[in-house]
Amino acid sequence: MRVVQVHLRDGEDLDVLDTTCDPGQEYRSSVALGAVPTAVATTPDGANVLVATGTRMTLLSTAAHRSLTEIALPEEALDLAVSPDG
Repeated sequence: MRVVQVHLRDGEDLDVLDTTCDPGQEYRSSVALGAVPTAVATTPDGANVLVATGTRMTLLSTAAHRSLTEIALPEEALDLAVSPDG
């Protein structure tokens, strides 16, 4: 299980801190979102972080420390939730 901390830095940048990395691995990465997040959620296994920025949702990998995909939303998201089974 991954243990991930997410910190919003400078409004549009997200710092992802992974405290389960092996020695010598990069534990911190920054992801430029391009807009101020309106909601953030993590998957139960800690493998991914979902970030909503208005009408866009970005899926971030905590293992790769990068964006995997972006999804257009029909309206602005103000909250996100992930079901216990992912």
